[in-house]
Amino acid sequence: MADASDIYKKGDVMGKLGNEMEEMVRDKARMMDPNHKNDDTESEEDSSDGENHQANEHTFVSAIDVGSHFIDVAPEEELVFTNLEGTLMTQFNISNPCKQCPIAYFVYTSAPIPVLIKPNCGFIPATFTQPIKIFWQKE
Repeated sequence: MADASDIYKKGDVMGKLGNEMEEMVRDKARMMDPNHKNDDTESEEDSSDGENHQANEHTFVSAIDVGSHFIDVAPEEELVFTNLEGTLMTQFNISNPCKQCPIAYFVYTSAPIPVLIKPNCGFIPATFTQPIKIFWQKE
């Protein structure tokens, strides 16, 4: 006959998850470079200046060349919907602050209601802004 503690141990999901998490932490620690704090991220060797790369309208030479600020969204905090004859509508803008390359975007929602996003994806040329509209029609 099985001991009750054996049955409990087999059904202890949280204990198993805890053990798996501990193993993941140990794996990550083994993969860490002990000298990673000594890396020079501002090295001249990383720059692509002076290199002859072929880029098209949808690529840029290097992330280093354009900086780390790739997108602006306004408004930043929340969207306010207006009621237009039974349809709720709002708009926000996606701006491309990069001066040398377009950016790609894809907008989606996790809302449990069916909403329409126009346009929901595309490219925004350098320094341009794309207005995005969101609609919800009352059924």
